[in-house]
Amino acid sequence: MSTGAASTPHTVMLAVHCKRGDNIDMKGPVRSYVQKNYGNHDASECSDDLEAMHSWRSSIIGQNGSPESLRDILCKYFRALSAMEARFPVSDDKDHIGLSFVWYDAFKPSKKTSQANLHFEKTSVLFNLGAVLSQMAISSDRSDPQGVKDACRYFQEAAGAFAYLREHEAMKVENPKPIDITPECTAMLEKLMLAQAQEIFYEKAIADGKTNAVVAKLGKQVAILYEEVHRAITGNAVLAGHFDKSWSNHTLGKSQFYDTQARYRQSLAHHEKEEIALAITYMRQAIHVLGDAKKLVKAVHEDMADNLRMLEKECMAKLSKLEKENLTVYLERIPSHEEVPKITGAQLVKSTTPPCLADGKVSDAFSTVVPQSSAKALSKYSGMVDEICREQLDRLAQASDDARIKLREWELPELLVALESGSAAGLPDHLRQELEEIERQGGGLAHLKGLSSQISENKSSAQAQLMSVEEQLNTEAKEDNALREQYKDRWTRSPSHTLTTTLWDRIAGYRANLQQAAASDQKIQQKLEANAERLEKLSLEWASSNMPRLQQPMMSVDDMEPAAVISNLRGALRQLDELGSQRAGLEESLKAMKEKDNILPKLMASSSDHEALFDAEIAKYNPIRDQVTRNCSTQDQVLRDIAQNYNKFVTLFGVADWRSACSTAAADVRNAVGLYRELRDNLSEGARFYLQLQEVITSLSQHCGDFCLTRRIQRDDLVEELQRKNQQASQAEADRLAALRISLQPPVPHGGPAPPSGAAYPQLAGNAAAAPPAPPHPHGQGYSSYAPGPPPQGGPGYGPPPPPPAGQPLPPGYAFQNPYHQAAPRPSDGDAATSSNPMFRQ
Repeated sequence: MSTGAASTPHTVMLAVHCKRGDNIDMKGPVRSYVQKNYGNHDASECSDDLEAMHSWRSSIIGQNGSPESLRDILCKYFRALSAMEARFPVSDDKDHIGLSFVWYDAFKPSKKTSQANLHFEKTSVLFNLGAVLSQMAISSDRSDPQGVKDACRYFQEAAGAFAYLREHEAMKVENPKPIDITPECTAMLEKLMLAQAQEIFYEKAIADGKTNAVVAKLGKQVAILYEEVHRAITGNAVLAGHFDKSWSNHTLGKSQFYDTQARYRQSLAHHEKEEIALAITYMRQAIHVLGDAKKLVKAVHEDMADNLRMLEKECMAKLSKLEKENLTVYLERIPSHEEVPKITGAQLVKSTTPPCLADGKVSDAFSTVVPQSSAKALSKYSGMVDEICREQLDRLAQASDDARIKLREWELPELLVALESGSAAGLPDHLRQELEEIERQGGGLAHLKGLSSQISENKSSAQAQLMSVEEQLNTEAKEDNALREQYKDRWTRSPSHTLTTTLWDRIAGYRANLQQAAASDQKIQQKLEANAERLEKLSLEWASSNMPRLQQPMMSVDDMEPAAVISNLRGALRQLDELGSQRAGLEESLKAMKEKDNILPKLMASSSDHEALFDAEIAKYNPIRDQVTRNCSTQDQVLRDIAQNYNKFVTLFGVADWRSACSTAAADVRNAVGLYRELRDNLSEGARFYLQLQEVITSLSQHCGDFCLTRRIQRDDLVEELQRKNQQASQAEADRLAALRISLQPPVPHGGPAPPSGAAYPQLAGNAAAAPPAPPHPHGQGYSSYAPGPPPQGGPGYGPPPPPPAGQPLPPGYAFQNPYHQAAPRPSDGDAATSSNPMFRQ
């Protein structure tokens, strides 16, 4: 069963917009033609058919209704157009129906094309049929099993609609053709629909729990199909300029994404079989491809970027686990990327012609005007013409293929180019491809320096993260120690150093990893600097300059000078080019003749003996058939001449020895490329290491941040508690002193005379007499409780309030009671008698 990345999310898919068109008056011109050629009765008979076609076309132009209803209308209208094509000529000719159809480009809506050609109308209808089917596909619910089946079927039918357009109608459109209905564009759209259908099969395989080996093959085929779409766009200058760059970015990004998925799944499949070395190599390949994909998907769609980040995280984690298992258990040698078998794709989709085009049903439109027998005769003649054209076109295509294969076998014109210095003809194909790839990456040394710079940035980031973690822990410990010193034994929480041992151990481990990695970085950097000059020259031009030149011999063979052999070969190659151009012209002439071949009026005029008419009309194609035969025969003779001169060339110029010399000279190029691959792989591995280290340090930083936050909350709570206790103690002390002061004031009996004014009582308002000084205490002046205080509570400055009745609680004013059972009378001025209160006793 599939494991890992099992819940691969659905990625963004593309639908094609329908072409827009302008409304036209179809009924008037057709009725006029029928009336002119067949009479008023037939013109009246075709009114209902014209009304239906007008209604269908209006719905198509306005794109009215649901996609399903629009699909059905497109099919009905296309059948009616086919019936009309078999009966009425439509062109700019004054004797034909002058219907000018106007349609806008689906991808450049500002570009308008107008043609008086039923095939142009039919191609536009077929294009919109494919577009509607693609829209139905992406609107299907892919989370539902039936929705998955519908989406896959609609994508394949959309591909079939674009294929039908290309094969049956595109070549019949007049030049200049709108770009969106050219064979090249429709072939690209067909591939795109198939790629998306295959993508749905891939998603279904994961959902169904298919094995990783099966999923890898399906994913590889998705990548192959998207790559073909990307090549179709970028490899054609017209399409590359016509489509927005997001199309090429999307298809290339999808190709790289699913190539990564395929290699990831292949790695898991080998891991399941305990083939750890292959598992590691495929996982490294996945990460390598993933690095290129990351540069693209950011400009495509955020969902794809998110999917890629998830996949990168899974690949990194899995590779780390695989490498650890190999180091501790298997100890196998890891093969290079070139040593492992390539993943083969498994295509489960194909273009399916929509049922409305494949069911063979014929519309009965206009059958009352042109009898069905005449339409059938015309159809038979058209089939004969199609057969002739197909046969001749196949002969021309076969001739072109034969020339291409033979020249490839003889290595021409590369061997003639090798006569010049600086030729890449002697380079093996795989070396040439690798050098071209290095140049696309910006050059050998530049690319490696870019990777080295990326490593330096990642390393600096990891070091800064680690220092930040240390600073967090040190700051927290410093604050804890300062508060512990301040509060002494009352600071009861655990010291920081007893709680952070594990965190500091992890920091120390990461420091050690950084030191080891720095040593590896230094070795790689030294090797890079030592070979910088060699790597900087690593290019196709440099490699070509190192290849030996194919030298002209001093002696002739069979009395033929080497220059004559070269001249004969070059002349034959020029002749082949001329024959190829002639074939292209013959193809165009054949298609134009077929397009203009309309024998319907003759069929309508002839009541019988259609075979004789067919023979006479078919004879028109005999001259072009003869030209095709002459072209193919001439090319056969030219190829025989090239074969003879090629054998002499090989002998004269010692091509076998030259190839051996090229192989020797290519050894230095191979070594340089091998050095580049080694450094690239080492630097890529270093970049992956620092990315993984950043991830674990980030996790550590979050852990430490949580720890420090928790400690700060605990610190603040403990400080607040200690401060509250201090305040309570201070308040208790203040309350005790206040109680003591009140208790030591001389009491006044309830209802007794007003006490004399003195130092213990403030002067009453309106009493001008000064209060006498308080009598000296027999024990001296050491008790401050006897200092003058505020007037007693309760009355107007005369005494305390009466006590509450027995059994009731004291009011708040009695919180501190007189500690004495009876209050002694206040001694009068000069009275030396002591109070009954023990505090007044001598």
